[in-house]
Amino acid sequence: MSETYLSKQFICSRCNSKKIRVEWVVHHKPCAYVGPIYDFKDNEISYTCPKCLRTFDINDEDICDIAGKVNLCEDCGNEEIV
Repeated sequence: MSETYLSKQFICSRCNSKKIRVEWVVHHKPCAYVGPIYDFKDNEISYTCPKCLRTFDINDEDICDIAGKVNLCEDCGNEEIV
């Protein structure tokens, strides 16, 4: 008896690269900005919203939540919301 294994591998729809990085999409509640986590990065402890420029703790559920994921191609920079 043989077993079948499935794996999920993302491929860029623009350049067909397999170098895909999956990142969180964050919703910043005070100003309603929604964007990938790398738009917010300031340092490893706090984050700054690119719209309102407020600094916040990413773990504070009253300030932000996870709205989804984005696939980022490391070769061509293409972003795809998943």
